[in-house]
Amino acid sequence: EAVRSETDIPISIKMENPLILQSYQTSIERGLRYGLNIEKLSPYFDIAGCDNYCVYNWKETRSDTMAWYDMLTSLTGKPVYNSEDHVMPDDGDYFGPEQARYVRYNLWEGAVHGKIISSLWSHSRRSSSHNTPVDSADTYFEAAKTSIQLREYADIISDMIAAKPKVAVLYSQASRIYNKRDYAKNTYSAYQKAVSSGSKVGFVTEEDISKVNNYSVLILSGATNVTAETAKGIKSFIENSGTVIRVGNCLTGDEHKLSLDSNVVNYIMENSVQSTNLASELDAALDND
Repeated sequence: EAVRSETDIPISIKMENPLILQSYQTSIERGLRYGLNIEKLSPYFDIAGCDNYCVYNWKETRSDTMAWYDMLTSLTGKPVYNSEDHVMPDDGDYFGPEQARYVRYNLWEGAVHGKIISSLWSHSRRSSSHNTPVDSADTYFEAAKTSIQLREYADIISDMIAAKPKVAVLYSQASRIYNKRDYAKNTYSAYQKAVSSGSKVGFVTEEDISKVNNYSVLILSGATNVTAETAKGIKSFIENSGTVIRVGNCLTGDEHKLSLDSNVVNYIMENSVQSTNLASELDAALDND
């Protein structure tokens, strides 16, 4: 409020990814990420700022990054600015032609998933005092060319960002803390398969489970522990013709590892799909929508 009273400059808050990154083991133990609540922060900024990386030789970071952009977009409805866009590993020293093409991929893919501003990040090389990607002329050429093309097609990209996704993944904080790697694996696998099937994917949190009614399909990706309110919200979603697909083990207890209402859980289990082929199940659900 103090900042807004002095200026009308848009406010951005830089947030790190609260999901457990499948590619970054130490993120599991970083307690700060456990407490991040995007929806509570959202009223205080105009631009969803973040620090994210998507590097050529670390393929897992691609789904990490795009899922984070989709999560920011769906939970805040605000433009995304990656103010620390790592397109090369810190202190990286690989400058092959694939790196430049990957910068192009990073910028295009990020834009499609909601990132409208990007600050490409440079770190010193271990082998010299030079910086990356400053040493790579073709990297800069691809970044400049892609930026011009993104401006040229801004209207089309804006329409893609604004399109409402029909598929949502439930983000369950308790499930993530209790199950760590399994939850991350299920979440990113579900996200990747849904995106690969041609679906635009959003996220729903337990902070406001009623938002699930904005979607046609809800994926429970290893959501073992959810609140009683979330379980009731999922049941209501099914009763209102929504489709629920379960990936892995789900709904074994609440956020305190206590039992959920058995009637609610049984209804969800009996009226949802246990996934064996997520792409086919998504196609079938969306065809019936």
